[in-house]
Amino acid sequence: QIWNKMEVLKLEIWKTVPLLLLLFSGVALGDQECFLTKINSTKPKPSLIQCYKNNADSCCVSMHDSVIADEIGSLLSPSCARWYKEIENFFCFGCHPDQPLYTFTDMKVVSLCKSFAERIWGTDLEKTSDMFDDCGLKTYWRSGDKSGNVVMSSKEWKDGYAFFEEFKPPFFGEFRIKITDDNCFDLGVPQHGMSYLVILLLVALVILLQRRS
Repeated sequence: QIWNKMEVLKLEIWKTVPLLLLLFSGVALGDQECFLTKINSTKPKPSLIQCYKNNADSCCVSMHDSVIADEIGSLLSPSCARWYKEIENFFCFGCHPDQPLYTFTDMKVVSLCKSFAERIWGTDLEKTSDMFDDCGLKTYWRSGDKSGNVVMSSKEWKDGYAFFEEFKPPFFGEFRIKITDDNCFDLGVPQHGMSYLVILLLVALVILLQRRS
């Protein structure tokens, strides 16, 4: 009777493997095509200038790249723009080939890794930050006509979460930035956190049951 129960348990575990892999791997998350081009990512022709890191494979084209460059120029002075590479990476989100994985168009959500958000903000997201005080930021998105006020980050936002409530990548102004540790964008490196641990534990359990059978 115990043997039969073990066999039933093993069968039930095997039945759940495909579902758990689907839920925890992150493969099925996000959109299926690029938000800006409405097709799969491809090599851009002509090459991108601002978001040049995505010239091998991109979710945007030259005009998107030009708009992104203009918005960086509206945000920061030319002498300061080169100081903030993480902002460039964040603003080029729409061009990254992995953009669909972390964009949920139906819900208007972009999933951003907390570690990446903290590098942009310059400190713990629960704290104020003087990251941009030496240069100032122009809040062009508030006015819609590129004539926003110049502000100091330490005086304008109480913490990083308030900052990301309005600081969005170009073309994603209507989206909400969801800051998380799992299934999120960090320079296109997939972040699945505990998901892989769950999968490994599941595989280990199946192997153990096989050895006992």
